[in-house]
Amino acid sequence: MKKLIGFLQLCIFNLYLCVSPSLQSEGRGIPARSFTPQEEMIQKAKGFLLSKQLPDGSWRSATYGLLKSGQSLTPFVLYSLSQTIRNGEDQEKPWAQQSMKFLRAHGNIDGAHGRSDPDILDYPNYATSYALECFLEFGDEKDKPVIQKMIHYLQNQQFSEPNGITIKDPPYGGWGFGVNTKPTLSSFVDLSHTRRVLQSLAKAESLTPKIKMRAKRFLNLLQKRKFEKNFNSSGIWHEATGYDGGFFSSPNIGYANKGRTEKDPKSGETYFRSYSTATCDGILALLALDTSTDNRFLK
Repeated sequence: MKKLIGFLQLCIFNLYLCVSPSLQSEGRGIPARSFTPQEEMIQKAKGFLLSKQLPDGSWRSATYGLLKSGQSLTPFVLYSLSQTIRNGEDQEKPWAQQSMKFLRAHGNIDGAHGRSDPDILDYPNYATSYALECFLEFGDEKDKPVIQKMIHYLQNQQFSEPNGITIKDPPYGGWGFGVNTKPTLSSFVDLSHTRRVLQSLAKAESLTPKIKMRAKRFLNLLQKRKFEKNFNSSGIWHEATGYDGGFFSSPNIGYANKGRTEKDPKSGETYFRSYSTATCDGILALLALDTSTDNRFLK
């Protein structure tokens, strides 16, 4: 029996050597790091994205017209790939630096991205938010002036008093597409853009007290909590319905709210329903504002 067990152990060991290339480390006989199933999935996804990178360092959509310029898709993909770099790994990845060359060439004089094509804007606030995170991750000393311009651009894009918007206006404290140099009430404003700007400014340690105060007001307007009065907005809900703690996306752009509307059974008035993706954006925005430990947001 002992001989049989020893033989089986030897067979299993030889089989393991044959099917586990990680132990061979590319044939050099040096054990290499083995990947968990989750890590293997990440590596495959990373390989797919890198295979789609163009020679100029960009990623461009073959489907959506607004994303064909690569101005917003490139920083989004580069930011996503940056999350796969482990602690201690070399940040000077050729694919990363090639993308950084593309980003350096496509920021405008104000530091904004998504505006290099005069005819088609490519989600400026979205693009600039991800570009800022990429510059913070892969930039060098020469990029500091550009980083400051991006920070100032995003700060100035918040719907607030300097732009003629008061606390009684639904967009107050949020961010939109960044279509206008000076934001107006006609600009698109939603939670998706807002949380991305907040995350990038938080990473740059550039969330001033005023910006945070305004942003909290905007998030309070979109989160459905009993003690928050949703004034001057078609998103009003009532005590009998809708107090679920979730978020909807926009206080003044109805079609931006994918949860659609529902009627209060007593009054017959409509209100925006909470839905999952907006609620995820809301949580991420709260985390960026460092309010996750404030129990009042959990009531």
